[in-house]
Amino acid sequence: MKLRALIIMIVTTLLVSGVVLYSCTRKKVEYLGPEYLSAPAGFTASNLTVTSPVDFTSGVCNVTANFSNRVTYTVTFKGLVSGAVRSYTGVNNLIDVSSSGGIWNGSNDGLYFFRSGEPVDVTVSFLGTDYTLKSSMMITTERNPFTGNPNLIPLGVISGGTVINNGYEFSNVNPGSFPYQFAFSTAKAVPTPFAERVLETVEKIKAINGTHVLRLSGISAQPDGFFIGGIQHRAGALNSVSSFMLPTTWTDPSQIYFNVYICGNGANYATVNLEFHESDLSNPLNAGGKFECPVTTNIENSYNHDPCTDDGWVYAIPVNFTGWRLISVKYSNLSRSVSVNNGGSGDGIKEPTRVARIQMGVVATPAFKEAKVLLDYPVISYGAPFDPSK
Repeated sequence: MKLRALIIMIVTTLLVSGVVLYSCTRKKVEYLGPEYLSAPAGFTASNLTVTSPVDFTSGVCNVTANFSNRVTYTVTFKGLVSGAVRSYTGVNNLIDVSSSGGIWNGSNDGLYFFRSGEPVDVTVSFLGTDYTLKSSMMITTERNPFTGNPNLIPLGVISGGTVINNGYEFSNVNPGSFPYQFAFSTAKAVPTPFAERVLETVEKIKAINGTHVLRLSGISAQPDGFFIGGIQHRAGALNSVSSFMLPTTWTDPSQIYFNVYICGNGANYATVNLEFHESDLSNPLNAGGKFECPVTTNIENSYNHDPCTDDGWVYAIPVNFTGWRLISVKYSNLSRSVSVNNGGSGDGIKEPTRVARIQMGVVATPAFKEAKVLLDYPVISYGAPFDPSK
């Protein structure tokens, strides 16, 4: 019995020692993720200052405040006209220009953009308490995300080779205003006109940017009842390389995105077809010009798209949703046109630096069904899809 008891004691000691040894040599566990600090009892905050008014084309909005403790805080800007929102979250015992939310450049989260002449509520809230700081500011001029950003190009009404707006905001769509931008349609006059810049109040829906949207609507007048019409953009200078719409450095199709806000009504009758027309210069030349279809000679066609001999790249977007969505399409995901006489006879190589036309068309499903879509703020970006919060 004494031997048995001794054996049990030795085994028990070894087991306990192993547990202790294992516990002492266990690796430290590191937890990854954001830091969250709730406001303690008696927490206070003070001295909230907000820059106002602000012209976001030349300045920023600075926010400062002091807290009694280090805490997780959120700064929220909310436009009282647009409904646009921008928020920043950080952890600190103060807000200054080096803190998250200390500098706001006028960007937005979500769909809607802040507007010129808009009052904005500013709220600082804290984790673990209903305590807040509040202020307000005024935007004199809204932010222009294209300023100083070579990776963003607006697509809007072009005058003399210069984009004068991005979202059809300040100039009406002029059907037949070739060569810079024009609407074209085979739609019946229900409703009329086919392409129109309209106030958001007409459509009873908030515009993404500003107060206007582009409405494309109608019933197809074609024999098959599908194609309704579209709007096409060109760079303008048709007899030179400046007729190409994208920078010469944008050579990688996998890095180029076409972005546009589309609003659907849930009826599931419309499809938006994006088309990118390249000028391959692959067809015969005559007197410095290029054969078009039907065969004609015109020197400006040296840098223009010839549908019979150049590539057309397409992408279909079914508008089977309700409300606004930001749609981003990568150039490398475009498909070659299946029509031999309309973009299906080029060299078959995606060459984005040779894009001479960009087009958005509307097709009805089923045939002869009235379809309507709203468009706003088309943007071409390089390196990533368009992100209004950047």
